[in-house]
Amino acid sequence: MAKSPIVAFAITGGYNALMSLLYGSAYILAMAYTQPAHSEVALQVVHYTLSLLSPIVSVVRAAILSVNLFSILCDGHGNFSSASPLSMSKFGGPIVYLVGWIVFLFNPLLWLEYGEPVPSWLRRKDNTEAFHSDLEGLVAHTGMFGAEVRAEAGRVHHSRDALRVLEVSKKFPGGFIALNDLSFGVHNETFALLGPNSAGKTTTFNMIRGDIRPSRGDIEVCGESIVHDQADARLGLGVTPQFTAADSQLTEHLVICGSLKGLHGKELKRNVDLLMEATALTQYADRFATKLSGGNGRKLSLALSLPGNPRVILIDKYSTGVYAATKRAM
Repeated sequence: MAKSPIVAFAITGGYNALMSLLYGSAYILAMAYTQPAHSEVALQVVHYTLSLLSPIVSVVRAAILSVNLFSILCDGHGNFSSASPLSMSKFGGPIVYLVGWIVFLFNPLLWLEYGEPVPSWLRRKDNTEAFHSDLEGLVAHTGMFGAEVRAEAGRVHHSRDALRVLEVSKKFPGGFIALNDLSFGVHNETFALLGPNSAGKTTTFNMIRGDIRPSRGDIEVCGESIVHDQADARLGLGVTPQFTAADSQLTEHLVICGSLKGLHGKELKRNVDLLMEATALTQYADRFATKLSGGNGRKLSLALSLPGNPRVILIDKYSTGVYAATKRAM
């Protein structure tokens, strides 16, 4: 996988350039080494085959047709062609293939970005349920959990908290169980999630924001399930990850983020101005993210979680590289 947007762009551009060269070579060879009566059929075979490998092939095919009037007016045998320019043998073929590529590439993008639920028959089966049966038996006999923990687990099921984590467990491939039977609720308060390294804090954050699907249980943000209605749940959620989540080639992060949250016009500008002032980033408004210091980069990450005034804000290790005075001010 590419480690940066520039590398991804270079890989994509290189692949498309290679496919363009391959199609051009196949086009020339088909014209040179096939009988004139069969050249049109050979070109169609080349196009329909290579177009399955890259959308750029259809673009090149359409460009070749555009500059060759005879390919549009003739049938390949020296006769006038009455077929429409939008027929499959002319511009129709490239158009159909390009539409197919749009559907093929855009649907998985939406699926990954907005987290459409995976059908139950496609989910990998594991032994999480069996594990929970063993865990519940152990708790019943040993009283492992304190009264406060049990009381919170019972309370959250009947609460209207802005954030509700309901009997959530996560079992990774290989049998490693990062979380088991986690339940808590957060409402109008600052809730600190503490623990040693590898205790499951980041896994919990990633499940709350929808990046990881729980093996068991559910998570609700403002009454919307992050498992089943991720797009709606994310409207009430702001996230500051433990890394600086900013595009290195942009200067308008807050404007874009606010637009994605549904802010426009004067309301968007007011939100951006307030956040820039609150995080002391106004003087750096025209700088690329890569030109910001580590502390200012963290402040930008915090500001990106605030447009639209979400009810639930997740902040993961925000203080890394930030001065003590700035931390207190934030």
